[in-house]
Amino acid sequence: SNLYAEAFESPEFSTKRRKIELVISGNTSNGPQEKLIFNRPMYVQSATAPTKTGITETGPSDYSIPVTLGAGVKFSLTEKWGLGLGLSYTIAGREFAGIYTKIKSGSEPFRESFSKIRNTQNYLGINANAYYSFINVNWLDFYAYGGLGADKCISNFFQMFGKTNKYIHKDSTGGIQLSAKLGVGVEFIVSDFIGIYLDPSVSYYFPNASMPKSLRTKNPFLPAAEIGLRFKL
Repeated sequence: SNLYAEAFESPEFSTKRRKIELVISGNTSNGPQEKLIFNRPMYVQSATAPTKTGITETGPSDYSIPVTLGAGVKFSLTEKWGLGLGLSYTIAGREFAGIYTKIKSGSEPFRESFSKIRNTQNYLGINANAYYSFINVNWLDFYAYGGLGADKCISNFFQMFGKTNKYIHKDSTGGIQLSAKLGVGVEFIVSDFIGIYLDPSVSYYFPNASMPKSLRTKNPFLPAAEIGLRFKL
């Protein structure tokens, strides 16, 4: 679920006054899930000695829905056109069966198989959207929008729970993932201070081999539906 808040600034064309709008909204996006294979935890012996600490995946991933918080501003350029800029924070995750290998100088390599390894990723992003209103009356605003975004993974770590210990492994965060979004939206003006809107959209995340494995890298096209409140101050 994608939750974010936007601060909008737009001129009031009939009275030449300016209003500030605060937006609280939610976003959900999903993709096909993969069934997890659960194996009984066990120690694994290898014929060749491992040389690097890391995770070896032995089962398919089950992806969770990304959750995003954000804030932004929207400027009305004309009665029909608007421009929005924003920042976002996203947390994404997945679970899979795998083997954790830890290499420590002066000690025997540690290897253990886990039926459930939890991978959590955190992203910071920026986005820019253009809006075009088809219908804009006292109680209704119907519009289309599109834009570009860029997300940077700031943390990528794995959690494993053994019989007596909890293990955490940090991995590479990769580069920057670019995306494009198209959608339509409708806002119902319920009072001078509050509006309710719904924004269905689809996003495409451009491939980047350096990015950590996630729902976005597995399914570049992701549909979403945003619903929220706009408070006019």
